[in-house]
Amino acid sequence: MTKSKFFPLTRAQADIYLDQARRGESPVYNVGGFIEIEGLDFERLQIAHRTLVQENDVFGLRVRLTECGPEQEIVFDRTVELPLVDFSESNKPHEEATLRIGDLFSQTIRVENHELYNACCFKIDVSTYWYVAVAHHLMMDGFGFANWGAKIAELYSNRGTGERQASWRTVSEEDVAYESSERHRIDREYWCLELADGTRKFLRQRRFEQEVSSTARVTVGLRNGLWSQAQAFCERYGCGMESLFIALAATYFGKSYGLDDIVVGVPSHNRRNHSQRKMLGLFSTMNGLNVRVCLNDSFLALIQHVVEKRSRGFRHRRCSAARVVSSLPMTPRNTESIFDVSVNYMPFDTQVAFDGQPSQLTYISNSHEAMPLSIIVWEQGHSQTAEIYLDYDRSFFFQEEVEEFGRRLTDMLEFAIREIDPRVGQFPTVSISDQNRLLEDWNATEGRYPEGCVHE
Repeated sequence: MTKSKFFPLTRAQADIYLDQARRGESPVYNVGGFIEIEGLDFERLQIAHRTLVQENDVFGLRVRLTECGPEQEIVFDRTVELPLVDFSESNKPHEEATLRIGDLFSQTIRVENHELYNACCFKIDVSTYWYVAVAHHLMMDGFGFANWGAKIAELYSNRGTGERQASWRTVSEEDVAYESSERHRIDREYWCLELADGTRKFLRQRRFEQEVSSTARVTVGLRNGLWSQAQAFCERYGCGMESLFIALAATYFGKSYGLDDIVVGVPSHNRRNHSQRKMLGLFSTMNGLNVRVCLNDSFLALIQHVVEKRSRGFRHRRCSAARVVSSLPMTPRNTESIFDVSVNYMPFDTQVAFDGQPSQLTYISNSHEAMPLSIIVWEQGHSQTAEIYLDYDRSFFFQEEVEEFGRRLTDMLEFAIREIDPRVGQFPTVSISDQNRLLEDWNATEGRYPEGCVHE
């Protein structure tokens, strides 16, 4: 029997497809960024890009609405050209290129029967180029984009295989088999019990105007040496960096909102073997971690609680907890997202080499985050440091509030490292900068003493 050219969306793809349809013309699912390359041979980059597109199934992915619902196929008619946009004659090439990237990422990528990616090259000056890539989340996740950057560098440097990569159809078939398996039933049952009460929403929208219904990003830099101290802390107490930041987020929101428990969204990359870890594509799903917050517990006990919860959930990560939660009777139906807060640790090396020349990969926000607040900890392996990206919905937060949260988060990280197993309730709820400002205001009592009597 001849196979149909169409095959089902994976569960992760189906969730995104349906949510995109609900949101309409929105770039909320655009992912990607750019690589800054020095001393580039543009013709070689064109050849590398063409090979990359031809070798990887996801560039030929087309989503179509068939009699069976939304399905996908892989076509060989793909855009392999890499347009060059020249900013080198501009007085402000970096500023203009950055604005152009913002425009590119703010455009909605058509889903139905259309290419799900766009790539081009910006010439900044005589020796500096930006390789720019944006894709719909239906074909790419953050891990996949990091692979995209690594593969284009390998092909440019003649280190690529020149062979077709693993089949995306096989990924879909394995996903369909899993969904009808006993393993899926067990996994779903776990999440139903773990999140039986749904997710209690504690953040409330305060602005509903159309012009603020988008998101923005605040980037938080860590003070000198803080990241290496955090790594030493995790090694000393046997926890991962993601568990540490989940515990910090739970501490902050538990104290600030008087919560006994909080469900934190945690992405699962779900790349289960070496071949999938090298693939370009979408494998990630959003799972939930129900964290109990007790102010009298020690912070190390909270971390251990998070570690144990993550360990139990890890065995069931392939089943999307977000999909399970959305079907529970306690889950609100009128919200844009399932979780209020998510924590995503991305230990990707953002430096790739083009012919031995170090080049920097930059991940771009699409300014349309699907969650009120996403905490993204991006570790830059080549420099042994990290940045924290706070992507927030502007109908929930003002920029100043998120900037303040970023300061508090780093202060809490320093407090956890400096103190000897403090209680959760002892963590600072006001940032050091605000403490200093308040002290200065309270102590600013100098002034001219008034003449005359008090009653005058």
